[in-house]
Amino acid sequence: MIALTLAVALAGGAVAAEPSYSWREALDAIRIVETGGEPDDGIGAIGDGGNALGPFQIWSIYHTDAAERDRTLDRYRSCLSSRAYSERVVRAYMKRYVSAAVHRLEAGIGSLKDVERVARTHNGGPRGASKEATVAYWRKVEKALARPRKRASIPLGDGGRRAICPHPGGAGSPVSAPLGPRRGIAPLSLGPGRS
Repeated sequence: MIALTLAVALAGGAVAAEPSYSWREALDAIRIVETGGEPDDGIGAIGDGGNALGPFQIWSIYHTDAAERDRTLDRYRSCLSSRAYSERVVRAYMKRYVSAAVHRLEAGIGSLKDVERVARTHNGGPRGASKEATVAYWRKVEKALARPRKRASIPLGDGGRRAICPHPGGAGSPVSAPLGPRRGIAPLSLGPGRS
C-alpha cells in the first residue's frame, strides 16, 4: 500500500486524505447547535422547560451520570455559569460511553464518524449513536462542523511561511511543509526526464 501511494505521488497524482477532527472542534459544533444563538456562547442559557443548563444544555441526569465517572463534578448548577465546567461534564460522560472516539478526538485524529458518535450520544444518551431519533440532531452538528475552520500560519525564521493547517499540531498537519522555494535548498529531483 505504501508503494502504491508513493507511486501515485511520484506520478503527480494526489492522494485524498479524510479530514481529521479534534475534541475542540466537536465541542464547538455541539455548543453551536445547543446554544449558538445565545449571548456569551450559552453561559446562562436555560432550555427544555428549565431542565437543560448552560452552553451544552446539560440535564441533571446527564450530569449525575458524568459525576459517577468524575467525582469532582459536584455542582450541577455550575453548568449554567461555566463553559469549562460544562465541557468537563461532557468529557466525563463521553469517556464513559464513547471513550475510543474521545481518545482519537483528543489526539486530533478523530474521524467524522467519531464526532457523530459523540454528538448523537450527547443528544440521545448512552445508546444515542444508534438511535434513529438522533440523526436530525447529528445533521445540525455536521453543518456546524462544516463551517470554516480556524487556521494558523507559522512563520519561518528566514521570512518564508509554512503551510496553513486547519488544526495546528494535529495529526497530519502540514505545519512542517514549507510553501514555495526556500533559499539554499535545491528542488527535489525525481531523476532524468522527470519533473
